Amino acid sequence: MGWGEVDIEQLDRMVETERCRSRVIRRQVQASTTSTADATEGEPLFTVSELVSGCISGLIADSVLHPIDTIRTRLQVQQELVELAPEVVPLKMEGEKGCCRGVSFTSSTPHSSSPHLPREGVYRGMNDAAVGIVRSEGFLALFQGISATLLLSGPANALYFWSYEIAKRSVHRVEAQFGMRSPEWASAIIAGALADTSGNIIWVPLDVIKQRMQVEKRPYRSHYLSAFSREEYATLKHIVEKEGIRGLYVGFGSSVLTYAPFSAIYFAFYELFKDQACAIGGRSEEIKSLLFDGRTPSPHTYPFSLSLATAFVSGAIAATLTCPFDVVKTRIQVSGSGEGEMKFNYSSSFKGLAQIMREEGVRGLFRGVGARALFFAPSCALTMALYEEIKQNIDGVEE
Repeated sequence: MGWGEVDIEQLDRMVETERCRSRVIRRQVQASTTSTADATEGEPLFTVSELVSGCISGLIADSVLHPIDTIRTRLQVQQELVELAPEVVPLKMEGEKGCCRGVSFTSSTPHSSSPHLPREGVYRGMNDAAVGIVRSEGFLALFQGISATLLLSGPANALYFWSYEIAKRSVHRVEAQFGMRSPEWASAIIAGALADTSGNIIWVPLDVIKQRMQVEKRPYRSHYLSAFSREEYATLKHIVEKEGIRGLYVGFGSSVLTYAPFSAIYFAFYELFKDQACAIGGRSEEIKSLLFDGRTPSPHTYPFSLSLATAFVSGAIAATLTCPFDVVKTRIQVSGSGEGEMKFNYSSSFKGLAQIMREEGVRGLFRGVGARALFFAPSCALTMALYEEIKQNIDGVEE
């Protein structure tokens, strides 16, 4: 056969071979998709271990870090606190540089008449706020609102993680039906946003009661621990009497605007960091030995220490990025309807953002960002690490 001649039979054989290979590949893809769909269908939407783990982990983290949350709340509403309760505003003594060094307190001096009051609010930062609160109101003032946290944080976190797992598995099932598989962080964005929206059913009343307690500035120094429940019951009764049941859900839209993006960002980064750690561990025996104790890297063998680290960083990022909406949400939720109560006249979250930007600048939008990041970073780390650890232990017992 010359160079210009074509062997028809050989060409036909080559074409048939390629067709056979294509059919085999298609069958393999179909089998893989079917097995993925079957596995997803066979997996329960949620387990009891997820409810229990979410309840315990969230309750522990929120309770331990409650003082930092109190400081965050005070910082975000501190301008109004100056106007509302000048009798407990810390003053700067002559010759002192720090706001809370050599603290004294006015009796009833109006905000505008005191040359010693900080121009932009009560506290200059986290340390300043912590020292000022403890000196003027006692250490236990940092735990105002703790009873509401102890009562509602567990159920709220259980609902949150329950919704997250259901949403994530539902996304996987839909993807399997269409032969798709997105990265874990992509499905986590949808699941995180949906989970937080459902969790707000309990979180919003918790925040309203807790934050109104946290901004009350009263010099409690003794017998305060026994008064926690009574004070919060009185706050709850006052809200319902003055504002009705709707008063417990004031700022619900602001909460969704704050925490739905927060959870989406948080879980996206958490799952991304998790996947990256597993991928690096799979490629490197040293990393595998160091981080995974020699076990095959996977989400099921993800160690406690690594969960802490990835959740800490993810929580800090999400808390910082969503701080402006949190400032608006907090101010709306602490606004009461009675005389002498705080009133932030924001008709909507976006108008609140615009007003803060106009009156206080960018700094006002990120007021309390340090305390917020310092609360959510360890809170997310502790919650997520405990959640994974408790869930693995319960699943191990069930098996």
